[in-house]
Amino acid sequence: GSAIKGVTRHFCEEYKDGEIDENTIRRLFGNKPKAGDLYEGDVVFYDSFPEEWQTSSGNPKPLLEIDIMNPHYKEYYKDGSTVLPADNQDPNPLKFLVVKKGIKFRFAIRPSTKCRDTSLASLTISLLKEALTTIGIGAKTGSSYGYFR
Repeated sequence: GSAIKGVTRHFCEEYKDGEIDENTIRRLFGNKPKAGDLYEGDVVFYDSFPEEWQTSSGNPKPLLEIDIMNPHYKEYYKDGSTVLPADNQDPNPLKFLVVKKGIKFRFAIRPSTKCRDTSLASLTISLLKEALTTIGIGAKTGSSYGYFR
């Protein structure tokens, strides 16, 4: 939940500058604590989970798969290396787990118990959707991982 809140706040501050005022950002997410000035925010963010854990037949649905990254210039990337990147260096395949393409996730937010303005939750949902499709979430977003449709 905190990563989801963080990416949504970052999106608002970096991509919605001028569209969403600082007071609204403070109300949605809380403030960055300063001496004696604490405001927790009016929206609660929960963890996200895959929508389907099994197929309609009851069999487990595979959520993860293996992907491979192939750094080709391992000598070049070593600390203090003077070797230039060249095609004569052996690739170094690295396997890692990824969430399988097409897995749908459920996100949940709600107004805090002290919040009486339900429009804040609606605004937050639209901002969250835009953040997940624009900047993504998690590791390797620079390699197109972590983006949602």
